[in-house]
Amino acid sequence: MGRYLSRVGPSLINFEICSVDSVRSGVIALSAENSHEGHRFVSSAYRNCKSLGIDAVVVPDSSTIKAQFPAITPTGSFGTRQGYSNPIGGWAEAGRAVEVGIKRVRQMGGTVRSGCEVVGLAKGGEGRKVEAVVLKSGEEVKADVVVVSQAATGWSSC
Repeated sequence: MGRYLSRVGPSLINFEICSVDSVRSGVIALSAENSHEGHRFVSSAYRNCKSLGIDAVVVPDSSTIKAQFPAITPTGSFGTRQGYSNPIGGWAEAGRAVEVGIKRVRQMGGTVRSGCEVVGLAKGGEGRKVEAVVLKSGEEVKADVVVVSQAATGWSSC
């Protein structure tokens, strides 16, 4: 189990829990101490998770944040930071995640086309919903769900 701490702007700290055995790594988003802007952002992101049906949990203080980690994991102090824990967010083994996703799509009867260079997205619903991808060949491939991944390029890895 690895722990990675990164700054995402001046008022947000992203703490990821990554496991080499799991595609889902979880993420804890914390506002910086005494940052009203960071707290507003984290609160908005939490509400967004909940609206999407994600079982995110508010972590209002240092002891609650520490409780999100296995007891044997040293964490240090989180001071007065607060935020939320998203058990299915984060980045770990992006290539493996895509592999598992492709397998599941095929098992459910879906079609996966790889190796096609996408040059654009065709949007409908007043520009709010991607309805197709446009390939370099000019072909427009319509789909109920479009998944964009750069896992093969190593864009996202833990």
